[in-house]
Formats: sequence, C-alpha cells, structure tokens
Amino acid sequence: MKTSIVKLILAVILLTVTAADASAQDAQLVDETSPRITRSQRLQIKRLNEGLNAKLKLRLQRNPRYREYAAEASEISRIKDEAEQKRRVEELQKKYADLRDEILKVAGTSVRSYNRRLKQILPRIQLDDSGMIVNRKPLRNIRSSSSTDVLAKTGFQNAEYNFSPNADTTLEITEFPDTWSFKDCRQGTVTFDSSTEFSTRAQTDLSEEDCNDVKAARGAVVNVPAGTRTVRVEITVDKSFISGFAAPWGYIAYASAYSAVGIRVVGFIVGSSKRVNYFRHDFIDIYWSVLGADDATVEETNATYRCTFKPLVPGEFRIQAYGRSTADTDGLAVANSASSVEGMKKIKITFVR
Repeated sequence: MKTSIVKLILAVILLTVTAADASAQDAQLVDETSPRITRSQRLQIKRLNEGLNAKLKLRLQRNPRYREYAAEASEISRIKDEAEQKRRVEELQKKYADLRDEILKVAGTSVRSYNRRLKQILPRIQLDDSGMIVNRKPLRNIRSSSSTDVLAKTGFQNAEYNFSPNADTTLEITEFPDTWSFKDCRQGTVTFDSSTEFSTRAQTDLSEEDCNDVKAARGAVVNVPAGTRTVRVEITVDKSFISGFAAPWGYIAYASAYSAVGIRVVGFIVGSSKRVNYFRHDFIDIYWSVLGADDATVEETNATYRCTFKPLVPGEFRIQAYGRSTADTDGLAVANSASSVEGMKKIKITFVR
C-alpha cells in the first residue's frame, strides 16, 4: 500500500515538472529561409494534376451540376474578404459534397491514392489510415511571464550596460525600433502599424502568383559582450496570431498555407552556418487536395517566445520577433495565411558567463 502511494506521489510530481517544462520550452531552430515548396515539387504537382485533369475536363463540362458548381466557385475565388470567402467555401463544399466522389471516379483515382502520390512529392504531409490529409493545428495554452534578476533596463538600440565579468547579466529592452521585412509576391502584405506591432499576409489563387515567402520582424540591436557562453532570450507580447486556409475548388487541384511566429537572430551562432537564424515558437501547416477546404487559426495571449543560443563571436546581434506567411496552389484553388504580433512588451536577454 505504501509503495502504491509513493508511486502515485512520484507520478504527480513528474507530471507537474513535465507540465512546467513544457510551458517554458525553448523555440525550435528551423530553416525559414528556404522555400516551403520548391520549384521542382511544384512542377511534379502540376504534372500529376494535369495528367488526371485530362480525363476530367470533357466529361465534367457536359455535366450541368458541375457547370453550376464551377460558376459559383469562380465567383467565390474573386472574393477579397477572407472571412466571407471562408464562409462561402464551406457552404459550397456542403452543397456539392457528392461531386468530389464523381470527380475522383472519372479521373480513375481515389483520395487515398492521390494523397499518397502527393505525399511522395511533399514528404512533410501527414495522412491518416483512410488516406485523408491530417494538418497541424496546434492548441497553445495562455501563458504569462514574470521578470526577475534584472540588472539593466533600456529602450534603446545598441544598449549600454554594466557587464560583470564573473556573473550573468540580464538586459530588458522595452522599445523596438529595429524592423525588417521581405516578400516575393505582389499581393503579399507586410504592415508595421505601431511601434509594438507587425503583421504578414500571403494569398494566392488561379489568377495570382504563389506567395512563397512573406516575412516581417521587429526588435532591437544588442552588443553581446566578450566572454558570453550562452544567450537566453525571452520576448513577451500581448497577442500572437497565426492562421492558414487552403481550398481547392475545381477538378483535381491542390492548395497549401503556412504561417509561423518566433524569434529571429541575426548574428553567427554555434551549430549553424547561417548568419540569420529563426527559432520558431508556433506554426500552422495546412494542405488540401481535390475538392474541399481546411483552415486553422491560433491566437495566444500573453505569449512568451523563448530561445537559447551560443554566440560564435561577441559583437552586434539583432534580436527580433518574427512572423512568416506562405500560400501555394496548383489548379483551381485558393490559399491564404497570416501572422501578427501585437503589443510587444519587452525583450529580456540574459548573457551567461
């Protein structure tokens, strides 16, 4: 009996410790500079879809129900309001749910078969036992952070502070004038609405080019002192937001949407050959095929992004919160994604000796 009680107590302690560790987990170092979908992969998807659609077009164009569906879908693809477009797509899929099976039958394939071929091209896609795509839709807990052992506070770039040669030093930054952005498509948008906010949005459909990379970042420049072995970073924000929406709406088509937030570090670090490194806090990765749609939205309040790195050399580093959005389609499809950070409160940096 005593043994059982002891085991139960240990299990509770272990569960508590595990939960605490998870809530304070560092962001993952990921490659946010490479395209999510390469040119070669796009070409393979295009060839796959064209081969299947060749069997479809003549048969379906003679089907009055499909012509009705295609007219409604074409109208929806031109809607610019994201919420309205999602609502109309959901209504469309319910109204014409039977068409998906007919399209697959005429094309001589199935959801399981098509998605397995799609996964061979895009290995990161996950499938369930029935062959349906399973997308990543994270659910994050609301967290709040507190600050202690602060030795210096500043709101300026290239902050000056007293660095103890024998003790850890913590710096808090409360102003974030250092901004950066990039986009590779005309219809992608980046905004810096205030001194504590930024957002990205990627979108594409049949009439637009793909949005492979839309990024924004905001933060500050700091000098990492000589003798620093490790740098710990915490960025606290009022609200962190990511979303993704992918909807193929005609023939055999494909759509994907990706969005992420985290910490951008500009400066050489141990374990990476790149000068610019991304520590991803959270992300959404959405794919869908044939007729249908999928979407996800994650909003986290009082969010804290965390990362730890070892500087290769001392000197100037840029420490920023970042957001990234991408949207990719082939055929008759629409996709969009967004990321935003609102109310940046502080960047807390600890230099570990």
